[in-house]
Amino acid sequence: MRVRFSKMYCSGSDFVVMDAVTQRLFLSQQLISRLADRSRGIGFSRIAVIEPPYDPDQDFFVQVYDPAGRDVRACIDAVACGVFFVTQKNLTVTRKPVEMSSLSGAITGKCDMSGAVSLSLHAPSFSPSSVPFRAQNQEKTYILQVAGRNVFCSALSVGSPCCVVQKPDFSQEESGQIARALVSHERFPSGCSVCFYEAVSRTDLRVYLPCGGDVLTGGTAAAAVGITQGFLEQTVSVSAADSQIRIRWHGDSSRVNCTVAPSLVYDGEIEI
Repeated sequence: MRVRFSKMYCSGSDFVVMDAVTQRLFLSQQLISRLADRSRGIGFSRIAVIEPPYDPDQDFFVQVYDPAGRDVRACIDAVACGVFFVTQKNLTVTRKPVEMSSLSGAITGKCDMSGAVSLSLHAPSFSPSSVPFRAQNQEKTYILQVAGRNVFCSALSVGSPCCVVQKPDFSQEESGQIARALVSHERFPSGCSVCFYEAVSRTDLRVYLPCGGDVLTGGTAAAAVGITQGFLEQTVSVSAADSQIRIRWHGDSSRVNCTVAPSLVYDGEIEI
């Protein structure tokens, strides 16, 4: 069976988006791994499958997988690609905002005429029980023992657990060791994404993802920490690798708004 797909690029990573709304599609873990092979398949950092919604109040459901075929709970970049895809492929009835749900919750998105995608996300949660993070009390900063060092970090959820750390003044090797230890640290019982940040100014933030991951998720988490702690303004330009994101958050329970520019690399078909 031949299926259609789109290869896309967003925030420094490549994505494959497949439509399970207008074509029959079932992807096993083994098949996803084969498609992820950059020599014999398509190759991607993440694959997003657009499905009919499970909730009648939503327009679509997006299921995201990594190259090993495992579910990815939070990948905001993949959702942005999904919003771009359903708009460009005319899967939406009008140019109204797209309501798209995923394993990490619902996101509202809109693709403008230039191709830029604006997303509206639920407010980040710093509550230890909702991250989840093992702590007796909610604090702005926690001290973790990692690789023989004290690491100051913030713990929050932006659809999945995130550990945000000011970029350490260590060697690249040491920074990598610390990041890998944080990913599976005992105080993050469900694991976490690790994001190092560097505040260039009150409106400019640079983020680093030493263990890889979703730039929009890490950038949103780091921006939320900076806005909450007062060293960033409520509108921030976030850069990572060769990508640029705009994030706006008024704090507390208000929604986070971010803007990113996915791009279509090519449309294709593959036999599966």
